[in-house]
Amino acid sequence: AKADLGRILQTLPGIQPLNEGSTMLSVRGGDPGQNKYLIDEFPLIHVNHFGGIFSVFNPDMINTVDVYKGDFPSNYGGSLSSIVSINQKEGNGNSVNANLHIGLTDLSFGLEGSINKKTTFILNSRRTLTDPLMYLGTKLIFGDAFLYYGFQDHNAKLSYKLNDKNTFHFNIYYGNDFLNAG
Repeated sequence: AKADLGRILQTLPGIQPLNEGSTMLSVRGGDPGQNKYLIDEFPLIHVNHFGGIFSVFNPDMINTVDVYKGDFPSNYGGSLSSIVSINQKEGNGNSVNANLHIGLTDLSFGLEGSINKKTTFILNSRRTLTDPLMYLGTKLIFGDAFLYYGFQDHNAKLSYKLNDKNTFHFNIYYGNDFLNAG
């Protein structure tokens, strides 16, 4: 199984899970809503799937993570407990690479490479595998009734190097949870 960023952050001093099995963070006794999450400097509001059991951060996209539990830099205003700043990877400028991971709970696919000498890209998607099993299990147990839950995340980053000191980044993140019953 791949590491979940929320669970990794819980190993740091002063950070605890909100509940057992949750990726929601309580930093120095604060509420999870008092934490500010940034992906490449862009704020992200909903950072968990399935009531906090999984975080939305795809480990295949993460380059670095900076955590501030107090004494925030002035450019990170608007948070009471913590700042979690995630910088995503840039695509490989030398070759095109693809990866596929099939785990117990999810399936993920990634593609990265370069378009030209100045432009790189990286794409990653993941989706749960549990929803077909939930559907089948509830149909077998309850007959006509069914229930299933799943989520998906899609990340893309395009980087264009203007010169030695400046790079333009275009990021896309799309994620959703779905629960169906009938």
